[in-house]
Amino acid sequence: MSNSTTMERVFITDWIMETAQKIDTMIFGVRFSTLAKLAIDEAKAQKKKSRQNNYSTVINSFMEFRGGRDIRKKEIGNPLLHEFRKHLKTKGLKESTIVCYLKNLKAILNKKYGSPCHSEETEIMPAPNRRDSKVMALDKEDLDKVLQYQPKENSKEEFAYDVFMLQLSSMGMPFVDVANLKKSDIDDKYINYCRHKTNMPVCVPINQKITEIVNKYSNMSTNEYLFPIIKKGDDFDIEYRRKLDSVNYQLRKIGKKLGLFHPLSTYTARHTWAAIAYDQGVNINVIAMCLGHANTTYTKAYIENMQRPREKSANSIVLTEIFGVAV
Repeated sequence: MSNSTTMERVFITDWIMETAQKIDTMIFGVRFSTLAKLAIDEAKAQKKKSRQNNYSTVINSFMEFRGGRDIRKKEIGNPLLHEFRKHLKTKGLKESTIVCYLKNLKAILNKKYGSPCHSEETEIMPAPNRRDSKVMALDKEDLDKVLQYQPKENSKEEFAYDVFMLQLSSMGMPFVDVANLKKSDIDDKYINYCRHKTNMPVCVPINQKITEIVNKYSNMSTNEYLFPIIKKGDDFDIEYRRKLDSVNYQLRKIGKKLGLFHPLSTYTARHTWAAIAYDQGVNINVIAMCLGHANTTYTKAYIENMQRPREKSANSIVLTEIFGVAV
């Protein structure tokens, strides 16, 4: 048999298998294993090593939970996700880690497979027990309380507070980027870094508060990082998430001490910066650029809670003009 004949047979066999898979998907729905491979391949192509690792972890956990049995996407609903959550709890995983697993699983399940004529776009309901209320920005009164707070020196509380203040002073820098911030990213005038999530470049002008915090921690870390969060040889994703849990725990304690209306967290700093910028009339495209968002869709979600008071105020102005008094 000639080489050309062999190659033709291999091509035909591959074509038959691919066609059979497409027909199977069109009739019965896409399989989880297909979406899992698509998600991993996309992450590899985009050179998102962290995302690739996160996807691999949750895929392996889900297939272990399934006993190695594949499943159609349309068969995965909230009851199965509840059972998967219970499975993860029996493994001793923390709630924050479980939320990350379910978030990544949802991202995989919502991948679009194939051509538009048979791609599935069924949304999986959010996992139970995630934050029921959206992260809220601090209002002026609560922000003043936080700014005036004096944490205990040389404590975990002080470290969490300093991280929060750096985030607030650096255009809402996310915690993952705080953890990944290197001394070489900082000069006398700017912090230059790329968002861990989107790889978008961000340039933060140095201010007095940033200078104070940088000077305070620059000699504490014995490696390239500014903060003593990641140590040499550590798995970045695991270690930063562990530290994130610790920082948010301390921030929640501070929030309770101060009697804040909403829980305090690293996300609060980011949302507060965005809300203040929006309230001061900064263009939403500029806010998105400062936050490192790839587009304004995410930014609008940050500030949507600011819009309702503005709408109410606008309506009050109009009604006063019409009726002489707001009704």
